[in-house]
Amino acid sequence: MNQLVRQLDVIEGGHLASPRSAQMNRLMNPEKWVAVQVVANLAGVSYRAVAKAVEARAWRGCDLLVREEITGRGRGGKSLLVHVDSLPADLREAWYLERGIVLHEKPDLSTGETVLIPEQTYQNNARFETDLELARWRHEVIRPVLTLEKLSADRAALIGELAATPRLFPNGTRKAVTKQTLYNWVKAFEAEGLNELIRKRRADTAVKRQQVTRAWDRYFAEHIDATAQAKVSDELTGYIRSLWASGERGWRSISENSTTRLIELSRDLRVVSFDALDLGRCGDTAKALTQFGICHVNRRKVETEREYRIIAVKNKDNAVFQDKYMPSIRRDYSDLMPRQIVVGDVHPVDIMMRRPDGTVVYPKAIAWVDVATNEIHMTFVLLEPKEGIPREHVAMSFQAMVEEWGLPQMLYLDNGSEYSWDAMIGGFTQLSKLTGGGMGGL
Repeated sequence: MNQLVRQLDVIEGGHLASPRSAQMNRLMNPEKWVAVQVVANLAGVSYRAVAKAVEARAWRGCDLLVREEITGRGRGGKSLLVHVDSLPADLREAWYLERGIVLHEKPDLSTGETVLIPEQTYQNNARFETDLELARWRHEVIRPVLTLEKLSADRAALIGELAATPRLFPNGTRKAVTKQTLYNWVKAFEAEGLNELIRKRRADTAVKRQQVTRAWDRYFAEHIDATAQAKVSDELTGYIRSLWASGERGWRSISENSTTRLIELSRDLRVVSFDALDLGRCGDTAKALTQFGICHVNRRKVETEREYRIIAVKNKDNAVFQDKYMPSIRRDYSDLMPRQIVVGDVHPVDIMMRRPDGTVVYPKAIAWVDVATNEIHMTFVLLEPKEGIPREHVAMSFQAMVEEWGLPQMLYLDNGSEYSWDAMIGGFTQLSKLTGGGMGGL
């Protein structure tokens, strides 16, 4: 928040360039699309063998993600490219290691196996990963259909059965897939493989499609060039932000003031047809062919810049700013080592269990948290009604934690009675002495 305020606090005269967010990974990580020859070199096999597998979109049990690229070489001036992350695991890891990219182990939630993933910089765009997961799910749905002969009665019957069965989508919704959709998926996969099942995104996604307002852009498109249009857009955006930052009350007032300002900017363009329009009145929309109508700034345009209102809060009511917008505490554990600080506490668990005799019990957990790694070691105890955690159980839980993690350097304990007993504190003191002060801060 402090960094944001420092960037926004430079407003002078009602104009400010928006702080741009950090750029996301490029869509689908184009550097990961490699030529067939690269794959052949990784695998140590002939180019022809790899090219045959790539054309079939499958190799060594993996469904390859393949796309065409116009290069002026190859058949029809097109070459096939393969996405690295769709290659068999050994080839994928070899490609990363050749480039000095660090790989980390991560459990695969779907299979439970441990897989290697690259460092953050080389991970795929999150949107691409979501689209790829959906494409693989679609492939699994139609996989039985692909084994049947095209245009056969068996294929038509199977598609009918699949369409009649509701299924769980990756986003958590449950619904049936229509026959036509299944036919489209089959046709797409048989034409271009898994890549064709990936949802097609607009090429201009996240690109600003209007400069000022839709009506204003449409009217002035034939009278001014893109540079003049962008200049007016920047002037108007800066003016709206300055109104929010100055504490202007509400979007309606900002909309009216911004509309008036846009009329002034439009007149400065010296467009004869615009100057000839009737002025109209405040509240006219694009339906009214007036200056107010053409230049009407709607609520959406104004609300987009509402975040700049924080500046007005900071400048006019610092108490509210400190209470609501400033973080009250900042913690940084990056300089801690694993097992350097372990915190102990007892927590009730809101999970009802039933004993063999039929009585209900809620377990309590003796928890130990490693502050550096956020790992938790828990021991669950089933107690009688109104019974507290015995100290013996705390000692046993501590012993189990130490056997698994090793002895912590520093231990923080809750003030509860289960920790406040001389034998335990004395034991920790002796441990500290035996380790030469390696355990302290009790």
